[in-house]
Amino acid sequence: MTENPSKTCDLCGLPVETPDFSLLTVNGPKQFCCEGCHGIYQMLHEAELVDDVDAVDSTK
Repeated sequence: MTENPSKTCDLCGLPVETPDFSLLTVNGPKQFCCEGCHGIYQMLHEAELVDDVDAVDSTK
């Protein structure tokens, strides 16, 4: 069994065991446990998504 990860999925709350599924939003970075949670969050929150790190810094 793996160690307790320090991060939980921003959609379902399950442990995030890989950094492969993440998004940058106006509310900060989000991480997900799987491709399914990543895709669902992306669909539900598309207005919050940021393409560029500089765009997040300009909102502060």
